Amino acid sequence: MNSDPRNFLGRISEFFINKYRVVYLILAALVLMGVNAYMQLPREEQPEIVVPYAMVAVSYSGAAPNEVESLITDKIEGKLEELGDVKAISSTSSNGISTVLVEFNPGVDMEKNLQEIRNKIADLQDDLPEDAGIPVVRGFETGAEPIMVLNVSGAYDLITLKNIAEAIQKEIKRIDGIKEVEMVGGLEREINIYIDPAKLAAPIFQ
Repeated sequence: MNSDPRNFLGRISEFFINKYRVVYLILAALVLMGVNAYMQLPREEQPEIVVPYAMVAVSYSGAAPNEVESLITDKIEGKLEELGDVKAISSTSSNGISTVLVEFNPGVDMEKNLQEIRNKIADLQDDLPEDAGIPVVRGFETGAEPIMVLNVSGAYDLITLKNIAEAIQKEIKRIDGIKEVEMVGGLEREINIYIDPAKLAAPIFQ
């Protein structure tokens, strides 16, 4: 029968009291491990903050910037101001193209917000010019998907400007690391065929 009245914890305490040098070694080892773990932590001068954005782009071929602003941009901005969780709205109106950028607060449900934007743009569709292009709605996050926006304008006709934009698009696609290059706006070339009903109804052989 064990006659030692000390319990297990008491014996451990006595060991460390008598072997105080071991305690110092353990503490020193813990400090060194903590310093080593701290030194291996990833550090950035500017920590990445992911900010969600949505972009609405509408083409309006042949329109001057002031027309684009009054007929399209201002209306879209007014409609998007009804959204919640919006931090800021900015826009650019240039020759034949309107671009509205919506910055949301971090952590929002982007899928839900993008759907709300599409719904509001759909409600606004009848108020936009009939010959305006179909609004394009895109969502992205800073840090998750690097983006560069280029506007092509100049003293050329719209078909020439679109050809230049397509050439730029092809060159950018050849660069390594490019995920996607999308072009919005531009005049689409069309071939119109006019039918003469009288000639169409005439017999083929006379």
